[in-house]
Amino acid sequence: MRSLPSRWMALVLASSALSSAFEVGDAWQGPPAELGKPLGRFEVGPRVRFRWPEVEITVKDGKIEQIRRLDLASIAAETAQRKKASNDEIARLAAQRKEQARLELEKAENEKKAALAAAEQARLAEQARLAAAEKAAAEARQLQERRDREARARATAERAERERAALAASERAAAEAGEREAQIAREASARRETERLAKDQAKRDAKARAEADEQARRAQREAERAEKEAREAAARAAAAEAAPAPSADERTRQIIRKEKELLGLYADLSRAQVNNDAAQARFLQLQLREKTKELRELKESDATPPPAAP
Repeated sequence: MRSLPSRWMALVLASSALSSAFEVGDAWQGPPAELGKPLGRFEVGPRVRFRWPEVEITVKDGKIEQIRRLDLASIAAETAQRKKASNDEIARLAAQRKEQARLELEKAENEKKAALAAAEQARLAEQARLAAAEKAAAEARQLQERRDREARARATAERAERERAALAASERAAAEAGEREAQIAREASARRETERLAKDQAKRDAKARAEADEQARRAQREAERAEKEAREAAARAAAAEAAPAPSADERTRQIIRKEKELLGLYADLSRAQVNNDAAQARFLQLQLREKTKELRELKESDATPPPAAP
């Protein structure tokens, strides 16, 4: 049996011979006889690694990819190379981390500047929004004030128009009442009481229309009193009509009935004017004109002399 130094020397010589016999890139013909049977065979993907105590051979695709010596000098050199590579990698990683830290710091600074710029832009936008809101509010106030002025002007014009219409209606009613009173004054003494009541009622109606805005309650009471007097007058006229009257004829009774209808229409007109019912007031005024015209025609037919006998 060989001694250990002799074996070591033989392996060194065999590895030297193997180094000269094999090179990286040569075709792999199997384990060399100089090294004997390998201690291990490892497959890593497409690579096959054969290991002996002094050398390690890596084969890929049937060719020698790497020859690695396992003697002390090679291991020390490889360890030193790995240590140097590790130190270089550590230095590279440290430099990379330092550069990354610098970039992150610069990024954070840029983000801080961008955030400050965004905050300033948001502040300016908020100021612009507040200014726009104040401007819109001012314009809305001006528009509302203009609308209020226009509404007040329209209300004033409408009130003036209503007052003119009421005054015109009062003048027309007064003219019609005067005409009716002048006609009634020419009638018999049996109708004088009715004419007086109609005149008083017309005066109360005119006074109620002139003071309707300020004295509505008093006008209402006067209208109610006028209605009561009209009913009493109508009752008296009905009683007078029911009582025997030697001098009354059918035309006289028709005249009395028309006058009672006029009194009722005047009372209704007074209530409509007090209640500010313009439509009802216009309707009653038309009725008054028609009834007054009918009464005038009836009285004129009464005044027409009968035709001469043939």
